Amino acid sequence: MTQPQPRDRYVTFEGLDCDENARLVVDRVLALSSDPAHANAFWERFRATREGRNGPPRDDLFLVHSNVYYIRELFEQCADQEALAMLQQVEEECC
Repeated sequence: MTQPQPRDRYVTFEGLDCDENARLVVDRVLALSSDPAHANAFWERFRATREGRNGPPRDDLFLVHSNVYYIRELFEQCADQEALAMLQQVEEECC
């Protein structure tokens, strides 16, 4: 049986759904940061930026790329292994 070839953005973006994967990460951020235990002014600004309340709305890939360290910290604080794996995939394939 042949092993699937790893996807490599430096060769082609074919087969990579960066927009959808970034949307899933941002949706998880918004869900986790809605919990009062993790809510703060940073995440409110993140939400406002996505919605266009702080200038033009930003796409999800831009938001992930620009805030990857903060997103990782949130996912680690929440011990959300699935979200960390999603973030890792976006970083490796799209950022």
